[in-house]
Formats: sequence, C-alpha cells, structure tokens
Amino acid sequence: MGLVAEAQRLTPEIEAAAEEVERLRRLPDTSWTGMHEAGLFRALQPARWGGGEVKLREFVDAVMQVGRASGRWSFSSGSVHCSAVNLGVIAVLGDLGGGFEVPDLRSMLLLAGDYTIDDNWHVAGMKGTGSKDIIVDNAFVPEHRSQSHLDYFMEQPLPGWELNPGPLYRLPWSVVFNFALAASIYGTALGFIDRWVEEAKTVRRAGVR
Repeated sequence: MGLVAEAQRLTPEIEAAAEEVERLRRLPDTSWTGMHEAGLFRALQPARWGGGEVKLREFVDAVMQVGRASGRWSFSSGSVHCSAVNLGVIAVLGDLGGGFEVPDLRSMLLLAGDYTIDDNWHVAGMKGTGSKDIIVDNAFVPEHRSQSHLDYFMEQPLPGWELNPGPLYRLPWSVVFNFALAASIYGTALGFIDRWVEEAKTVRRAGVR
C-alpha cells in the first residue's frame, strides 16, 4: 500500500479521535502510533535505514491527506511523542574584526535528556498539535549532530550526499521543508471544505423545503 493510501486509511481514525484530542491537548498515542507504523514519519528517511525514501510528491500528497483531519502545524508540535528534536540556532563563526561577528544558522539534533518540554499548551483551538515549548539549558551538541544552513545555500557538499545517492536527497532543504508546511495547511483547508459541504447538504433556508 502506498503512502497516500495509508494516509487515507488512517483519516477516519484520526477524525474519530477529535474529542480525545481536545481532552489530551495532543494527538492520542493510537493516532501517533498509527501514523508511525504507516510510514508517514520515516517517509523521507533513506531506505537503507529502513525509511520509505518516497518521492517528494507522494510525501506531500500524504501530508495533505492527514492535514484534512489533524489540524495545523505550529511551534514544537508533537514534541511529546519524540525521542529527539531538531532545533534551529544561531551560532557565531568568528570575529571579522571591529566587533563584527559572522552568524551561522544551524540545525541541532538534541536527544532526550538534552532538553525538557514545558507543558504550556493551553489554548482555545489547535489543541491537538500539542505545540509545547522546548527548553534547552547548557546542552552540548557534538558537531556530527549539527548542520549549517549556509552549506545548503552555498551548495557545499553535504555528509548525507555521500551516503544517500537518491534524487530525493539532492533537493534543496528549503524546498522539502516549505512543501511539507504548505501541504499541511492546504490539507487543513481541504478538510474545512469537506466539512462545509457535508453541513451544507442538511441546511435548509427558511421557507424552502
């Protein structure tokens, strides 16, 4: 079964858990496990590591399908289910003189124990995203768990290119990331249309039968 078909299969289960989502203020474990087992979270991971290594279009279509049932993505969504987080930081490359420092935007992979989660997600809407704050205090991240975004922009050789030759891993990071964001929002809009159409089928104007 393809990734999109798996997402379609899960959609009714995710929709049925709406009340539990509101109560928990995050996705229920059953919904999270279902998406994990369906391969949604490892869809872009290299096949040699057990990932799906699917085409970007298939991944985007699957995200849109889930987005029709599971809300919007914002802040550190779903972090309570993770064993690691990937955070953006601004590091300093060095001093060019005159007090001018060179900033470097980097992604840092922090493992469990390197950070804590502040249970501060008390909102009127979007409860199911579980978008709680990530708190980092004096954590050390080794170089092999860090990647400069400048390397992407300057088209420098990346470590992953040497190990993963598939075309999926030659796509610009910004393309994959922004497509995933757009797909989730677009899926949410499609979900609204689905529900509006269903509601409109039973609505009658005054005096009309």
